[in-house]
Parts: sequence; structure tokens; C-alpha cells
Amino acid sequence: MRRFMAAISGHGIGLAARYAQPFAAVGLATLLRFLAPLDVAPFLLYLPLVFLVTLALGRGPGAVTVGVSLLAAAWFFRRSDGTLTLSTGQVVALAQYVVVGGAMVLVCDALRRTMVEREDTLRRLDAANAGLRTSQAALEDARRDAESACEAAEEAN
Repeated sequence: MRRFMAAISGHGIGLAARYAQPFAAVGLATLLRFLAPLDVAPFLLYLPLVFLVTLALGRGPGAVTVGVSLLAAAWFFRRSDGTLTLSTGQVVALAQYVVVGGAMVLVCDALRRTMVEREDTLRRLDAANAGLRTSQAALEDARRDAESACEAAEEAN
């Protein structure tokens, strides 16, 4: 998981790039959607994006992904039946998508924060362990010096 997060991590990129990436991801998924039509649930291809974008970039870009993909899914619904309005069933499906997408954003952001905290804790533990190893080596040296001094004192007597 550490390598996965390092690979998709959005650390070090600017704010504009963090919020532009959801638009690009939804655009790519929409192109894929044209290749594999799903007239019943046009938002299904967007759910993995919500997951990945939120894990990689955080809550804000995840929420943007939900919003942009909601608009794209609504457009696909309108396109599928050729009307300018959405049916009640389509509105309910989109509302469910918003609820599920919003929950995914919150859960994935909590997971992301936990993973970042874990990495910080591991770094602190590594630093503490390095200090302990240094102290242990110094104590071993002191023990050897004390044993040598004890042996020298016994020989002198």
C-alpha cells in the first residue's frame, strides 16, 4: 500500500493541478464511457475515479470529481432518451450517486489521512530507533571499557 500511495500521491503538486486532475480524469472516463455505453447507470465508470482521486489528492478534489462526474452522468441520461429533462428515476439514481460518492469521499479521505499519519509515525519511530541504536552502541562501548578497566584493576592487585 505504501508503494501504491507513493505512486499516486499528490504531494508536491500545486493547488491548481490538484483541482485540474479530477476534470482530466472525468474527461478520460467519459471518453471510455463512449466506447462502452451504459445507458442504465452512466455513473458506474466514475465511482473508481472518486476512490482514486480522493485517495491520491484528498477530500476537495474528490468532491470535485463527484460534482463533475454527476454533471457528465446527467448529460448521459439526457442523451440516452433524447429529452431535455430527467425522469424521476434518473433524478433518484443521480441522488443516490451523490450520496454514495460523498460517502466514498469521506471514507477515502479518512483512509488517506490515516495513512499519512501512519507514515509520519513510522518516520518518527525510525528516528527514535536510530537514536536507540546509537545509544545501545555507546552503552556497549562503555561496558567493554568498564570490563577492561575492571580486569586491569584486578591484575594490578
